[in-house]
Amino acid sequence: MSPEEKAKYDIVSLSKFMGKVLFAISGSLLLLLLGQIVSSAGLAIASTILVVAISLFAVIYIITGNRFKIDKTTTHP
Repeated sequence: MSPEEKAKYDIVSLSKFMGKVLFAISGSLLLLLLGQIVSSAGLAIASTILVVAISLFAVIYIITGNRFKIDKTTTHP
């Protein structure tokens, strides 16, 4: 990605959002680990579905709405 194209995005907001997404994914992976420890197939399946759902939500949220593009009319500190 060129530097001009990188300047169009709010890197701080995007990084904060991705941190929250990765925190949620790590929590659901802990559920997967717990499901393996107690031999619960239902918990493992639910955790896998949760990881996929969080990932799909994040991709759709980032792509739609131009939420992380910098608006040239506002100034950022």
